[in-house]
Amino acid sequence: MTVTRFKRNSEILYSHLIILNLLFGSISVFILHESITFFGNRSNLLNFPIQIANIVLAVFFLSFSLAFRNQKKTIALFWMFQLMFFGLTGLLNILDPTPYYLTQIATFSDLQKASLLTLFAQILVAVAQVVFTFKRKHEEAHELLLNKTDYQRVKRKIRNILVFYVILLPIVINFLGGTAFLLRRTRFTLDLTNLTVTSRAIFESILYVPPLICLLTLLYFGNRLEKRRKTLTFLGVWIVFLSNPFANSRQVTVFLLLPIFFYFLRDRRIATNGFFLGIPFLLVYSSNFVDRSTGQLNPIRFTILSRNGDFDSFAQFANGIKLIDNGLFPYLQQILGPLLFFVPRSIWDSKPRDTGIEIASQLNLRFQNISAPWVLEAYSNAQLVGLIVTSIFLGFYLSKYEYGSLYNLRSWLLGSVLVGVLFIVIRGSLLQATGRVIFSFALVYYITYRLRIKSL
Repeated sequence: MTVTRFKRNSEILYSHLIILNLLFGSISVFILHESITFFGNRSNLLNFPIQIANIVLAVFFLSFSLAFRNQKKTIALFWMFQLMFFGLTGLLNILDPTPYYLTQIATFSDLQKASLLTLFAQILVAVAQVVFTFKRKHEEAHELLLNKTDYQRVKRKIRNILVFYVILLPIVINFLGGTAFLLRRTRFTLDLTNLTVTSRAIFESILYVPPLICLLTLLYFGNRLEKRRKTLTFLGVWIVFLSNPFANSRQVTVFLLLPIFFYFLRDRRIATNGFFLGIPFLLVYSSNFVDRSTGQLNPIRFTILSRNGDFDSFAQFANGIKLIDNGLFPYLQQILGPLLFFVPRSIWDSKPRDTGIEIASQLNLRFQNISAPWVLEAYSNAQLVGLIVTSIFLGFYLSKYEYGSLYNLRSWLLGSVLVGVLFIVIRGSLLQATGRVIFSFALVYYITYRLRIKSL
C-alpha cells in the first residue's frame, strides 16, 4: 500500500510540475513578447543563453516548490522573485536598447558576470532545496498538539504582550508623529519628529510587530483557544488599518498582510497556484498601483521591467560587482550594519551605510534609494565565498522553516515572519528589514519558550 501511495503521489507531483512549468513558461514568453514589441531589441546577444538558463531554472524550481502535496510557498516566493527581478528583467536589460539608467552605466562585462554569478547562486539554492526536500520525503507530517498547561502559558503570554502594547501605543504613536502619522495619505510627507533612522525603526517595530505575532499565534490554534473571536477581529482590523498602502512603503504593507493571506491559502492548492500565477501580472501591470508622492491610484498599465526603477536588482548587482572587486567593501563589513542596527551613528560614526546607498554614492548617483539584492549583499561581504554560503543557507532554511511549520508553533511563526519580510530581504537593503525581523523573532521565542510538544 505504501509503494502504491508513493507512486500515486509521484504521478501527481510530476503531472503538476509539467502543468505549472508550462503555465509559468507561457507567462514569461508573454512578458518578453509584450516588452519587445515596445522597443525591439539590441543585436548583442552574447549574454542571451545565460539569462535564458536563469529563467528556466527559476521557472522549474518555482513549479517544483508548488508541486508537492504540502506546497512550499515560502521558497516559491523566492523563486518568483528570481524569475521576475533577475530572470525576465535581466534578459530584457540586455535586449532593451534604452534600459533603465542603472543598466546603461554598467559595462557589458559587468552584466555578463552578474548573469553568471546569479545562475551559479540559483543552482546552489536549488541543490540545497532538493537535498533538504528529498531528505524529508519519507517522513510523514503529523499535526502536533500542545497540552493544557502549554495552552494556558501561551494565552498568558499573548495577554501580557497585548497589555504592554496598549500601554506603549500612545507613547509610540506620539513619537512617530501622532494621529497625523496614522492617518497620513502619502508616504513622502514633512517629517517633524526629528527621529534618527534607528529610533524610527525601533518605534515602527513596536507599532507593527506585536499585533501581527499575536494574531498569527491565535490563527495557528484555530478554535482551540476559547473566547478568541473578538480579539482576532480587533487585531485583524487594526493590522489592516496599520498596513495603509497609500502611505506606507510596500515592505510594511506586505509584512503585515502577506503572512495572514498565506494562512488562508493553507491546504488550498488551486488557490495557491492561482495566487502565484497572478503575481507576475500584478507586478507587471500594478507595480505602482499607488503613487507614493500623491496617494492617488494609478491606472493599470503594462510595465516594461527593464525601464522601471523598482526592478533595479539585476542592474545594481552588475554595478556593484566592479566596485566590490576593486576593494570598496572590506570582508564582512556590510553585515555589521544590520547586526548592530540599534547602535546610533552618533556613537559609531563609521557604522556601515546601506549597501545600495554606498554603491550609489560611489557612482555619483543623485537618487540613492536603490536596492541591494541578496546576491549583492552576499558578494559585498565575502565575494564568492559569501555568495556560496548565503545561497546554500537560503535554499536549506527556507525549506526547513516551511517544513517545520507543519510540526510546531515556533516554526510556524518564524516561517510566517519570513513570508512577510522575504521580498524586502532578498531585494534589499537588508538594513531596512533587520530591526523588524529581530524584534519579531524575539517575540516568537518569548511566546514559544519552554513549550512542551507532544505528538498526536
